[in-house]
Amino acid sequence: MDDYINSVFGPDGVLAHRFEGYVPRQGQIDLALAVDGAIRDGEHVMAEAPTGTGKSIGYSVPAIYHAAHEGKRVVIATANIALQEQLVNKDLPLLADILPWDFSFALIKGRSNYLCHDRLYQEEAQGTLELLDDPSDAGMLEALVAWARRTATGDVSELSFEPPYRLWRRFSTSSEDCKGSDCRFRDECCALKARAAAQEADVVVCNYHLLFAHLQVREATEKDIVLPPFGVAILDEAHKAADIARDFFGFRVTQGSVRWAARLLKKIGEARFHEQVVKEAERFFTRLAQHRRSPAYKTRLRTPDVVPCSELVRLLGEVRDGYVEAISETSDVDLRADLKRAAARCNDLAHQIGAALSLTDSEAVSFIEEDSRGSGVL
Repeated sequence: MDDYINSVFGPDGVLAHRFEGYVPRQGQIDLALAVDGAIRDGEHVMAEAPTGTGKSIGYSVPAIYHAAHEGKRVVIATANIALQEQLVNKDLPLLADILPWDFSFALIKGRSNYLCHDRLYQEEAQGTLELLDDPSDAGMLEALVAWARRTATGDVSELSFEPPYRLWRRFSTSSEDCKGSDCRFRDECCALKARAAAQEADVVVCNYHLLFAHLQVREATEKDIVLPPFGVAILDEAHKAADIARDFFGFRVTQGSVRWAARLLKKIGEARFHEQVVKEAERFFTRLAQHRRSPAYKTRLRTPDVVPCSELVRLLGEVRDGYVEAISETSDVDLRADLKRAAARCNDLAHQIGAALSLTDSEAVSFIEEDSRGSGVL
């Protein structure tokens, strides 16, 4: 056994000194040794262990050792927030207290878990904050506003209650809707502050969505934008990783996706064009569903252009061009930021629809699903 692992997990180690009646668990030691060996050799390791093994401590000790001694930042990704908070509120503070190596750790969540000052500002400026879908939410709304005025982190988990989405959406934003560098509250952004803390940490805890979003952005830009650079990644609950990875490295286009991208046409005085785009989207996704139900379709798209998409792709290009022109004509900072995001979304949708139907990428698999209304989903 490596000396440092024995000094932690052995019968006379730091865990034994901390906990009366401590008995070493061989499964936990084997896991720690396997993780240590993988990090040392730069290899992958997959481990499975039953409940009670002490997996999080088992993998965290060697990860922290290498982070502290070799400067290899570690990312620990989990499938759910409960395990993330167990790590940062219980396991990692315990190890920081008993291990002889100094290290720091931080938790970073997806943008929608943080207070968005701009979203709250917009709700208040438009006078919509007090409009409640459910009158019984009044007490929670009051508590949320009071919390928003005093919170330092903006992390929704600080709250003593879990606000329903219908309320929390008034206080938060998504990555897709975030105004980024165009936001008037960028210097106060809670999500950016959490990211800055992660930049300084030896161990960063996140969920799979954030890890795969980071890898997706890094693949496109060759820059570490979502997460800081790291040398070791530990995927806890790894059996849940594949489905989430598929969501990030693939795409899903619905009729609602097109409606969202075209929604600003009315705002720039193009109501008739908006109607034209929405109708063409309805035609396209209806034809998509019809093809899925036909005998010609089995599991996936195998023949190019079986569902005509050129008209919708063309219209999305025109919507994008209209937004770009409107950007240059407006002095409204908020509208300009919204138009910029919507133009980018139109561009993405046109590319995704065109590529999927033409089957241009031989390594991609394109298939059709149906939503609850029977509309096609690409």
